[in-house]
Order: sequence, then structure tokens, then C-alpha cells
Amino acid sequence: MLIKNKKSKISTKEKIIEAAYKEFAEKGFDGARMQKIAERAKINKAMLHYYYKDKETLYETVIEHFHNLFDKIIAEKNVDASDRKTFLKQTIDAYYHIFFEYPDFKKIFIQEVASGLKTMKKIITKQHPKEIKKIAEKFFLLNKIRELQKINEIRNDIEEEHIMLNIVGLMESALMQTTFAKQILDYNQKELEEFIEKRKEAIIKLLDKGLAP
Repeated sequence: MLIKNKKSKISTKEKIIEAAYKEFAEKGFDGARMQKIAERAKINKAMLHYYYKDKETLYETVIEHFHNLFDKIIAEKNVDASDRKTFLKQTIDAYYHIFFEYPDFKKIFIQEVASGLKTMKKIITKQHPKEIKKIAEKFFLLNKIRELQKINEIRNDIEEEHIMLNIVGLMESALMQTTFAKQILDYNQKELEEFIEKRKEAIIKLLDKGLAP
């Protein structure tokens, strides 16, 4: 579940957000249908429209939910290192956390990147109209990558956006491999945790070597 209140009961809005999250992840924005979202949330379509007037508003709500959640995780993981290897470890921990806890979100995330972050920019503009560039760069850690490029910790012949896309791509691959290890190889919890840590270490080593000046 995406959100729980103090009594561990899910509100109607939370049910809708979770249902929409799954529908958008599976079908994309264009393929998602409000009727299907209502069915997933086990409410009627009239009630869905009572809370969210249209699909665009609901999609923005889902993106905003994950924007706030991811921003919190980035802060908790303290992604503010002054050297390349520590930065990579902190970043991968943060991305792995949200992609592992909410595996379907990576599909929405990639859809957003492919669209030029259209919805994300709209949300940020609405919340902080004068700080869209600053907030977007913080969310995708582009400002941190540039800082590390300036002090020659990360090579500067690759644009920061493509560095982040490479990190995300490796994380997506690791998640697929983790699913394979769990479902096909039938790893128990301890074996799975060990596998996850080894995948993280391997990704860090590859990126550390590849991004060195």
C-alpha cells in the first residue's frame, strides 16, 4: 500500500491513489482509464470523479505523491557527498529503496523522463513557481553531479542527465534480477538480502570506474 494513516486504515483517497498508481504503471497515461481505476479502488466512477475531476488531475496527484516521497527518501539517505564513491552509494541506496518498495513506480518514472518531465514540471511550477529549475535539479541530483564534476570527482564529458539515466538504468536491471532471484531461484529472505547488497556493490564499482575522470 502506498500510504497508511495512524490507525492503519486506508482512506478513499489513498485507495484511489494506489489504484491509479498501478493503472498508470501498467497502461501509461494514455492507456489508463478512469473506469478501470475506479474498479481497482472498488468504488464507483461517480465517487472517483468526486475526488478527482479528470485523469490529468489524478495523474498529477500520483506524480506529486512520489515526488514528495522521493524527496523525503533523498533527505533521509543524506545524498550530499563530496566524493564520487560515497555519492554513488548514497544515490543507489535512495533509488533502490523507492524502486524496491514501489517497483511499478519505475515504469511511471521512465514515462516521465521520456516525456521531458512534463507533469513533474507542471507540479513543481504550481508548488514553487520561481524555483522549478532548482527543485528539479535537486530531485534528480543534477546539481550534485555538477558539483562533483567541478572538483574533478566525476568526468565532465558526459552530461549530468545521462549520468543519472545510466544510474537509473542499472537500478532497473538490478530490480529485474532481484525478482528473478526471488521467484525463479527461490531465494529465502537472507539469500535475497545478500544478493541485493552484492548487486549494489557491483553497480557502485562499475559506475565508480566508469565515471572516474
